[in-house]
Amino acid sequence: MKKLWLLFAIALLMTGCKLGGGSNTNTTTNTSKAVAPAEPVKVGDVVLAEWVKNSFYEGKVVSITGTQANIAWLDNSSPSDVTLSDIIQLPKPGAPVTVKPGDIVLAKQGSGTKWYGAEVTSVAAGVIGVKYTSDNSTDNLPPEKVVAVPPVVAANMKAEAAQTNFSQEAQKHSPEIPADFKPAAGARVIGEWTSKSWWSGSVKSVAAGKVVIAWDDGSTSDVTIERVIPYPAKDTPLPAAGNFLLIKPESGSKWEYAQVSAISGT
Repeated sequence: MKKLWLLFAIALLMTGCKLGGGSNTNTTTNTSKAVAPAEPVKVGDVVLAEWVKNSFYEGKVVSITGTQANIAWLDNSSPSDVTLSDIIQLPKPGAPVTVKPGDIVLAKQGSGTKWYGAEVTSVAAGVIGVKYTSDNSTDNLPPEKVVAVPPVVAANMKAEAAQTNFSQEAQKHSPEIPADFKPAAGARVIGEWTSKSWWSGSVKSVAAGKVVIAWDDGSTSDVTIERVIPYPAKDTPLPAAGNFLLIKPESGSKWEYAQVSAISGT
């Protein structure tokens, strides 16, 4: 079994812990591609607008005031203002294909109004292959469902891809349960509340192979005994560089995946 270390907080790793993306990189991804200047956004245009970071949805420009455009979202969400630099023109049917493998793009998956960050994997006549940055799933789409993005958006999407790759690798590892560990009422533990989601709490009871845990967020539920590990002691040995970890941030009760890049001061 691949071992996953437990530590109390980021501070215990000194300079050594990288959350999220770790050192994952993809040197084939082009985030500096020059995107041809788009047509100016006009009232009445149907566009892609960034609702929150890395989340682009189709909407209609209702009005423009200064650097802000009021967007009526096509999914019937309440209209909101979006900075003009966070708006991308939809691709025009029949327009020349300008993207190439390695480019970061927005791609329309299915029939909804959301477009997803993706990396172009192939370009053929009438078909563009993409890999989504959120989960590494793949798709083949017509050119009118793929649009190039500005460098800033591409950089954000690349960071999301790095986070996805890191999470998938980290989650291949599991915490090591001490052979003599038997959860008992009152014990502090960490439990896998849902798949690959670890939270701290206290044992309320143990029966029939299940542990009832009062989670630190105030909720209570039971998990199978093999998904419960002891809360780490303060004298837990430090891991080595490259080890994957579960660490507890300074606030909250969810433990996050991380990886040690270096250990210093030991």
